[in-house]
Amino acid sequence: MGDLKSENIIVNNGEFSAIIDLESCFYGDPLISLGYLYAKEGESSLYLSMAKSFESFVPFKVENIYYYALIRLLRISQHLKTPMPTGKQRETFTSYFKGINNIINHIL
Repeated sequence: MGDLKSENIIVNNGEFSAIIDLESCFYGDPLISLGYLYAKEGESSLYLSMAKSFESFVPFKVENIYYYALIRLLRISQHLKTPMPTGKQRETFTSYFKGINNIINHIL
């Protein structure tokens, strides 16, 4: 999917209803989506649930997830100092990408 995050998942009456914002879809390693989700949400309940589901069909190490999370940060790094398309100021990358601090601490 390439942009898996809680804002792109619609839940209706407590049940999964749809995934939206699919313009980032591409063919490749399914761990890309999990890594991007980790970058955005860190170890949220959504990430932990998705990671458990992924483990049943794609074995992975946490380093694989960290790698794709860092790729996500690099992909959008050119936009970090510009306002959002709405004109609103962007959050700092460490507050928007909650998993990045964990990765930085892991590397250090």
